[in-house]
Amino acid sequence: MADIDLSNMSVNQLQDLINKAQEQKFMAENAARDEAAARKERIKSAVTNLSALLGPVDAQPGMDSIRAVRAYGDDVIAANPGQAVALALLGLEQLTGTVLDLAKTISEA
Repeated sequence: MADIDLSNMSVNQLQDLINKAQEQKFMAENAARDEAAARKERIKSAVTNLSALLGPVDAQPGMDSIRAVRAYGDDVIAANPGQAVALALLGLEQLTGTVLDLAKTISEA
């Protein structure tokens, strides 16, 4: 950031500069608070989303959860890898987003 020569500014100009700086600071703090709150909400909803993605332990074969896909067995999964990969990528995306939100939240604490 470039230094500002304050020595040649009038009192009114200095006050205007102070007011603008305070306004920018206020907006930046609000944006940071809003982002932190949004991250916390995403973390809260991640429990439900990840639980649904994982599915019940006794899942029947299907495409609605990781455990349901696994219930098909290795031979069926190997014969239809494209369908399993789509669900695996969805899981990786949700996990990565959740871990990133957690890391940001913890690093701010």
